[in-house]
Amino acid sequence: MMQRILFAFFLSAVVVFAQSQQASIGGVVTDSTAAAVVGARVIATNIATNVATIVTTNASGDYLISNLEIGEYTVVVEHEGFRRYRED
Repeated sequence: MMQRILFAFFLSAVVVFAQSQQASIGGVVTDSTAAAVVGARVIATNIATNVATIVTTNASGDYLISNLEIGEYTVVVEHEGFRRYRED
């Protein structure tokens, strides 16, 4: 059986508040036919601190990870039946 491919499209934004610095990572997860992937695990790991934040995609395949410390992140997307996707 051929394994389906998981695509992740990332939209990154950095939001800076008064004396607090926070970032958000968001986007939509779709399969090779551009259909939304519901319930995919999206894991953002801060490279400097190794702190991971995990969310799941909603009914539209959307996700938003907010209140992140400013820095560099590795993002992994996982869902049963799909290959794991990693973005450094």
